Amino acid sequence: MSLFKIREFWTTQSEDDEYFDQNSLITTTLNSDSDFIISGSQSGVLRIFKPSSELTENDGIIGYSATDLLIEKILNVPILQIGCGRLVSGSQNLQIAVLHPRLLSIYTLKSKEGATEHGTQHYLELLYEHSLRRSSANFVIGQFGGSQNRDFICVQSLDGMLSFFEQESFTFSCFVPDFLLPGPIAYVKKTDHFVTSSSSWCIVAYKYKLLSEAGEKSEEKVNSSVKIDCDWSFNLGEAVIDIYVIDDFINKEAWIMLLGERNLYCLKYNGKLKFMKRLDYSPICFHTYVLDMKISNSNTEKELGINLLVNPDLKLSTFESNLKDIENQQMCVISIEILPQIPFEEVQISVAVLRPLKASPQVKFYNNLNEKTSFTCYVFLDAAFEIPSLSMEVSATVITNLGLPKTICKSTMLPMKLVLDSCQAQKESQHKITLNINHSPVSLATLFPGELSE
Repeated sequence: MSLFKIREFWTTQSEDDEYFDQNSLITTTLNSDSDFIISGSQSGVLRIFKPSSELTENDGIIGYSATDLLIEKILNVPILQIGCGRLVSGSQNLQIAVLHPRLLSIYTLKSKEGATEHGTQHYLELLYEHSLRRSSANFVIGQFGGSQNRDFICVQSLDGMLSFFEQESFTFSCFVPDFLLPGPIAYVKKTDHFVTSSSSWCIVAYKYKLLSEAGEKSEEKVNSSVKIDCDWSFNLGEAVIDIYVIDDFINKEAWIMLLGERNLYCLKYNGKLKFMKRLDYSPICFHTYVLDMKISNSNTEKELGINLLVNPDLKLSTFESNLKDIENQQMCVISIEILPQIPFEEVQISVAVLRPLKASPQVKFYNNLNEKTSFTCYVFLDAAFEIPSLSMEVSATVITNLGLPKTICKSTMLPMKLVLDSCQAQKESQHKITLNINHSPVSLATLFPGELSE
């Protein structure tokens, strides 16, 4: 039991006679700036929600409202899985894939604006369907074979046959070796592999190219005796409940997360074990999410670069200060370059120096920063105090899509002549100090007895 409780943002309840599994719920944007929740029950009810909430006067949260339910469609056949991707030729929009026991349907969400605030009508439009000759179990969506800007679908049947569909067209079918019962299947884009579990409780990976070479162009006559070799396998020793693939585009890595009956595994894309964690309970399902790769500590400096260019030549200051000799006051010019490698929603640049130094401007804001930009900062002496340090620190605080801040810092040294005045060397001093020593120096044997004794 946890000591901490989460704050409920939004919740809704389904009918009592409806059943769901780990393939019955997804979240997607559906070509919009908002998030949508799509659920499909095994009773054949497809729902699309657009979550919203309101704050009350007592700082409470009003979650679900009737307007959050955009679509509720009864399909009269069980829904085994739902997915989302670019599934229509020539279109970059996202469509909804719905898997039934003998049918694969592709829908798109349409909206019709109304005259009032709540008058917008939403409806599902059926784009195309694929009839399945074998009873299906699940499917996976991905850019198979290195395709760009379009997604394909692989449907796994109850007897171990994989059927591949390139959007509106059927491509080929093949049987997976060492098959007993259908299990979870995932696609690794980095290596173009399909990862699934075998009857011997092993995780196996098959190359898409090998599957296509062993496949048949017709679903009616598929040779199940064709042997397909896996690229790698990993022995788990237990049944697999679910598989997720995490793509790290920054480090160009891919991680395969596996949920077993008693353990949680993480494999590299080549089948090597990264880590495992034993669970003290029997899990039902799991979901992986990234804490926004744009704000991770190890990657922030790679995604947002800062260059500091200090001009060694000082200029006459144009700022007001508390110095008496304002006319001869000088300032240092620093050019600050911001180099984003990925888009950032909000970036705040802060410049800090120790008093009596002063920087102008001290803060700079950027919204939707996605390209190189720069600005000029000026540092000058503001008062006639002792200078503790000539270091200048520039920090960049980024706000990402999740609303979490991360900060990176970079420092540089200001030129010495900003705070010192040059003068001519004096040959004769006005004051002299003479030191006379009448004691004999200490012998080296007394200072270093160990070294001289050897």
